[in-house]
Amino acid sequence: MKEKQEKSIVIFLIALIFIFSFIVGYVFYSRRGYEYEYEGITGKFLFSVDKHTGDEIHILKFYTKTRFKPSQGYKVPFNYGPEELEIIPVEGEPRKEILDAKKVYFTRDVYLDQKTNEEIIVAIFTVDRIIGQNLLSNPIYNISTSFAAIENNTLATELQLPILACDQANKARVIIWFKEGDENKVYYENEYCIVAQFKEGDDPKKVATRLTYHILGIM
Repeated sequence: MKEKQEKSIVIFLIALIFIFSFIVGYVFYSRRGYEYEYEGITGKFLFSVDKHTGDEIHILKFYTKTRFKPSQGYKVPFNYGPEELEIIPVEGEPRKEILDAKKVYFTRDVYLDQKTNEEIIVAIFTVDRIIGQNLLSNPIYNISTSFAAIENNTLATELQLPILACDQANKARVIIWFKEGDENKVYYENEYCIVAQFKEGDDPKKVATRLTYHILGIM
């Protein structure tokens, strides 16, 4: 009887150690993150998810060919993965107008800066760091970009921003207008003015990331 009890205790301890090891391993792995592939419109794209900060950061491992290099690699972090943004519609193919432009202006109502706690600025940089030549020493697309205001007012004057609305957009000067609305979506105001509309009270980085994934050929 005593021998059976000892065996039961040993088995229980082994099971307990196994469960504890599994839990520790799972927690450690969950904190480290994981990788996944997303089937995009131009192929498969590899993401890794980093959880060290507490929030999930989706890091796109992106490779592209250039005139001067056979393959150039990038690792670009995003707050949202593509599956989370599939619900956001994108009208047409704005990536064509954007990538063919000589210059892209990001315009917005500057009073939204304070209303969104500067999140609209972060949203604009989400797109700008991919297409612009201002933030990265080795950008993916080397397009000249600049900020603008949608209308003239005291704050726009203080920020020394040019005033650009959609009626001033053309093939060489494409305008991306970040505006607040009743839903998240990307659509055309006219042929060369793309509107990145974010729902009032929602995170404008969602629609910005959706547009960025579209420009990269992911969605």
